[in-house]
Amino acid sequence: MEDVFSYIANDARCLSAIEDLEGGMDTLKWLGANLELYMNVAYGPEGLPRIANCNYEGKEYNGILEFATLYIKTHHEHEDPFTDPQ
Repeated sequence: MEDVFSYIANDARCLSAIEDLEGGMDTLKWLGANLELYMNVAYGPEGLPRIANCNYEGKEYNGILEFATLYIKTHHEHEDPFTDPQ
């Protein structure tokens, strides 16, 4: 992310995504629809956990932080139908 406007826009997009999930959106669909947003607001080297990029010049954007945390939590809780077939 490059400037304050990117942080403000991403914070709003993250809050909207959180509302979608809380509103009952299917988790697998939500994860897929928001992968690009997650990759845009979190960073990290391949193979290691990503970190929310939610601080710009000392201001913390809580929507970004909450979304990134929720995305990882939801991803880990989602049952993968291909890993353990019934």
